[in-house]
Amino acid sequence: MRDLTARDIMTRPVNSALQNASARDIALQMLSGAYSGMPVTERGYLVGIIARSDILKSFVEPEFMSHK
Repeated sequence: MRDLTARDIMTRPVNSALQNASARDIALQMLSGAYSGMPVTERGYLVGIIARSDILKSFVEPEFMSHK
């Protein structure tokens, strides 16, 4: 196997979630693209990463969101 870089295997175009998007909207966006995570942006800048596990926790453990 050759030495692959992130550029070689990353998903394009980049689909990101806005910082104020609802967990439900992000979940739907992830499902429609079969993504396991997404960058979170505000005014075009990366402010975080949200993973499928974060979404699941927000639905199962509502207090999870208040501890972050």
